[in-house]
Parts: sequence; structure tokens; C-alpha cells
Amino acid sequence: MKIAVTTWKKRVSPLFEAARSLLIADTAQHTVVSMNTCPIPPELPHFRAARLAELGVEVLICGAISRPQAILLQAYGIRVLSDITGRAEAALAAFLDDRLALHTHTDDHHQAGKTT
Repeated sequence: MKIAVTTWKKRVSPLFEAARSLLIADTAQHTVVSMNTCPIPPELPHFRAARLAELGVEVLICGAISRPQAILLQAYGIRVLSDITGRAEAALAAFLDDRLALHTHTDDHHQAGKTT
């Protein structure tokens, strides 16, 4: 599974739309196999969603995200976990260990504690 975390100074970026880089982890059996950073240019929302899909991202961990952007990402099959704070690598580890407090966007509204 490929997981992306929006980053700002090694922390989860507070706003997806303002993020300029991603920590991307390839994982297998709840373990990181490889990890790298990737820039994401400030483009229109549909280009950002398409870029993550091109990278093969299946899960996005981020801070705040607009509802339209979350819906676009979901249209590309990307699961969005939002309202996450703290160090990016710690958020990734918490997700892999099923310890991440989840806030996810769904097609119809924002729900805490539900996954898509």
C-alpha cells in the first residue's frame, strides 16, 4: 500500500491545499518498505488529486482539507484521513499500527471516527 502524508517542517501540514511536499511510504504488512519525499506544486485541486493518483497513493494523511478537494481525491480512489496533527512519521506509524485517531471525509459529510 502506498501512503502519503502532507508535510511541513517534518510535521503533518496543517492544510492540504497549502502543502508543498509529501512523505510517501510504500508499505507491506503494516511495515514501511521504502520512504521518500515528493514535491506537490500549488496547482488546481483536480491536478493535485490526479498527481496523487499518478503516484499510486491509496491513503492520504493530512491536516485540514476542503470538502471539494477530499471528494476529488476520493473520486480517484484515495482514502482521506484528515484533521491529523503532529510529526509526519509518527502519524504514519500510528496509521500502520491502527492507532490513528481518524477524521475522514465521506461523499456526503464530514464524520469523525469513520473510514472511507
